[in-house]
Amino acid sequence: MLRTRICELFGIRHPVMQAGMANYAGPELVAAVSNAGGLGILGAVDRDVDALERDIAAIRARTSRPFGVNLVLATPSKEKLALLLQQRVPVIATSWGDPTAVIAQVREHGLRSLHQVQTEVEAAHVAAAGVDVQIAHAGWTTGGLAGAGASAMSLPQAAEHCQAIFEVTRQENPDTILLAHGGPYDVPGNVTKLYEMTDAVGFVGASSIERIPIERAVMEAVSSFKSAPLPRLQKVGAAV
Repeated sequence: MLRTRICELFGIRHPVMQAGMANYAGPELVAAVSNAGGLGILGAVDRDVDALERDIAAIRARTSRPFGVNLVLATPSKEKLALLLQQRVPVIATSWGDPTAVIAQVREHGLRSLHQVQTEVEAAHVAAAGVDVQIAHAGWTTGGLAGAGASAMSLPQAAEHCQAIFEVTRQENPDTILLAHGGPYDVPGNVTKLYEMTDAVGFVGASSIERIPIERAVMEAVSSFKSAPLPRLQKVGAAV
């Protein structure tokens, strides 16, 4: 069984995390991922403080394993952060904004922080702030019916992009744990390539875990029904 530093940091069995995914990931999915040995993360962006508190309680009713909550910092997050700290949510994830102040508060409360970055400049700033885990974002996830099109990075391009972020991060803080998300990392085989081609020690799944497998299953089922043989009609001219 593959174990990396992320497993020790978060107290999980497998180095796999489920992204917050706005309001698509409810308590059931978060708890299921955590119970399976990964890290389930609840998205807070479309939840008010009361709803967020209810969903945290619902997660804890379903699992005793570690989980996280994601804050999109481009939206109002001050009251939500206060709730997460008060509830002692084990992992507080952030994206789309400057997490410096959040990281400091998370550390003061003895919790863990992670942040998703898109550029090397952002990566250096966040690493210097002391984030525990840095996630290199490789763009919109490919695959399935709604995946990235011609603008998507190839595996070598995504690996180069992520590794550049990782190297800048390590220059600022060599203890930062490095993960990747998105882009061509839509199936397990490509995630294996991620590990071979970069210093990543884990993977954050979103569409690759919830959207794409469902789409594939539905398409396979539809194809099976379409291929079912239609018995020959016995009466000439009968309507089909």
